[in-house]
Formats: sequence, C-alpha cells, structure tokens
Amino acid sequence: SIKDDMTRKTTWKEVKDALDGGTIYFNTAGSLWPTLGALCLLTIEAFGLPANINVYITPPGVTTSVPPHTDRQDVLVFQTAGAKRWRVYAPPPRRKGAADPMNRGKAG
Repeated sequence: SIKDDMTRKTTWKEVKDALDGGTIYFNTAGSLWPTLGALCLLTIEAFGLPANINVYITPPGVTTSVPPHTDRQDVLVFQTAGAKRWRVYAPPPRRKGAADPMNRGKAG
C-alpha cells in the first residue's frame, strides 16, 4: 500500500479506488508537485509567513468531505472544480489554562 511505502508512485487505479471510499487528501502537496511548491514559496515571500498547501479531492455526490472542525491556522480555500456548500463557524471558546489561544484545532 502507498501508506507502507511513501516513495512509491501512486497509480491512477489506487486514486480511483480511494475515491470510492470518499475524500482523499495530500498534506504538504507543495512538496509533491513543483508547481504547488512554487506557489507556496511565492506565498511565503508575499506575506512573510509560513505557508503550506493541502489538496483534497472529493468525488461527485459526496456532501461532506471532512467533518466540521477548527483548524489551528488561518486557511484560504480555493475550490477549483465542482460545487460545494462551505460553512464557516466561529472558533470554539478558549479552554481554561491553555497557554496558546490558537491551540484549538483538530487535536487541541
């Protein structure tokens, strides 16, 4: 499996099979595709802040790609194909004793 050998190239059949199970994603996609890596570098240069690109691919007819959650960082979303209803919620309240007020993401 691709999870067992991260150096192996993914086949189109594996991508299609994975889409049968829902959304597939590529974290740190800028390290996988040079064009996205260049976009990351331009973003870092323009804003002077760290940048990362994740790619999510959801097949048609799937209404929820990931469950509602809060990210620990600011997120800019580009929808490049298809249609989806996006909902943006206020962040959850800060937990007492948390040293970092932004430490409220998926695991925080």
